[in-house]
Amino acid sequence: MKLKLYSRVGTREYWIIDWQQQTIEIYRRSQARLELVFTLYAEDELTSPLFSDFKFKVADIF
Repeated sequence: MKLKLYSRVGTREYWIIDWQQQTIEIYRRSQARLELVFTLYAEDELTSPLFSDFKFKVADIF
């Protein structure tokens, strides 16, 4: 799975977008691995500590 590969190479944040469930899973680095920190739904807003001015309504993706 890509998540394991990205975790091994030091990726700091990883998103899995599920268009059928209309959710976004947010994984962030915790020490040596990526861990699930949020599952976002249509009514939520996506932000990232990696991009200070980034805000996106999840509903706009679907």
